[in-house]
Amino acid sequence: MKTEAAREFETLLQEAVRQVQMDPSADQVIVVKTAKANTYHFANHRPGESCEDEDRFVEMLSSQRDAEIRYLVCMWNNYGIEIPSMNFRKKLLAACGKNAEADILLQAEHGLIARKLIWSMPG
Repeated sequence: MKTEAAREFETLLQEAVRQVQMDPSADQVIVVKTAKANTYHFANHRPGESCEDEDRFVEMLSSQRDAEIRYLVCMWNNYGIEIPSMNFRKKLLAACGKNAEADILLQAEHGLIARKLIWSMPG
């Protein structure tokens, strides 16, 4: 029997693949499921160089009053799973302190694992 988190991540992974296919110019896509059970996504066109896409996305979540994240998937355009940028993680925490408990899907040596966002933050 699959856990709730496994089902949610499966759905978010499918959406991430779809978004990569729809916008091949994006370096990565990020898909989230919020505490209000809404799914949002955005294409990140220059992670590491520019924070504009990330900043706009977090601002949109805040303006929708839906910034508490439960699950997050970050996928490169080659379909690899990755941790989102430090800028994005900091913005999520600033938008809602409860995001420290958001589950992020990560690629581990032997498959996919989930970790809390706070796990990925320094000290």
